[in-house]
Order: sequence, then structure tokens, then C-alpha cells
Amino acid sequence: MAWTAPFLDGSLPGRLPSWTAPFLDAYAAELDAWIASVASGEPFEGASAWDGYAAMTVSAVSKASLLENRPLPVELLERPKLYRAGGMSVE
Repeated sequence: MAWTAPFLDGSLPGRLPSWTAPFLDAYAAELDAWIASVASGEPFEGASAWDGYAAMTVSAVSKASLLENRPLPVELLERPKLYRAGGMSVE
């Protein structure tokens, strides 16, 4: 079953479509895969909260680097076991 939502692409009369429009199929496929993993009990192979944390940290440091006009190191916290290869089973 594919997931859809009206106006998710940000389209409204007289406005440009949202930057998310080209990614709608990918978002729907990822959500379908997550639902399937929950239903089957198998680990989800897609992006995790850890991936979001890492992406936001890189984005914040990149912006700071640009504003300060100098290279800055990206320092992440230690990855919790839940997000490592193999993860943890939830039983």
C-alpha cells in the first residue's frame, strides 16, 4: 500500500511547488518499507533518528563554518548501540 498526502508537494495556486516535490516517491517508499518492517518484525534498513542527528549536526557546523569563514570540525556524540550495525532487538 502506498502512502500519499494531498498538497504534500507544497503546491498551491499561484505558488511554486515545494522543494520536496521531487522526493515524494522516495518518502512514500521509505514509509512503506518502515511499515513493512514493523509488520514483519524485521529491522528497518532506512534512515534512523541517528542519521537525522548526524545530518543536522553537519548542517549546523557547515553554516557556522560559512559564517566564520573558516573550517570547523564536525564532532558527533558516540553512536548509541541501537543505531550500530546489528542494532538491538526489541522484544
